[in-house]
Amino acid sequence: MEYRVIDRNNWQRKEYFEHYLKEVPCTYSITTKLDITAIKKQRLKLSCDAVDSHARLC
Repeated sequence: MEYRVIDRNNWQRKEYFEHYLKEVPCTYSITTKLDITAIKKQRLKLSCDAVDSHARLC
């Protein structure tokens, strides 16, 4: 794969790039099965933060 530096000031697709960069913020998400047994055993509140913290430790 070859990488090229793009001169955005002279790029033909600049307006499209700017639109999606500034007007349509992109996000990524994933849906997966997650074993929350450890969270439940610790009797933690089941919140997104708890699940996220546990997932990062795995």
